[in-house]
Amino acid sequence: MAERRKSKRFDTEQEVLLYHGLSKYLGKLNNLSCSGALVSVAALPRLIELGDMCFLAFAAKPEAILCSCKVVHLLETHVGLQFIEAEAQA
Repeated sequence: MAERRKSKRFDTEQEVLLYHGLSKYLGKLNNLSCSGALVSVAALPRLIELGDMCFLAFAAKPEAILCSCKVVHLLETHVGLQFIEAEAQA
């Protein structure tokens, strides 16, 4: 089977916040690439669906990074995100 990924992924373990609608979920960043991320969430809400827009926030001291994302994969406790735009927050 051919590799479909366009960007190399890097394994990591970092706490992140996933914002979906008016809700916020604490999660763990499992891997990261230039084009997206895989995040594990202990209790992934059933309200999240493929194609939904959300935000991913993680700290890169001294600033936080906030990324607009699109949900592209859903597993039991993991959500695959495609980055749309990133912005540094002071």
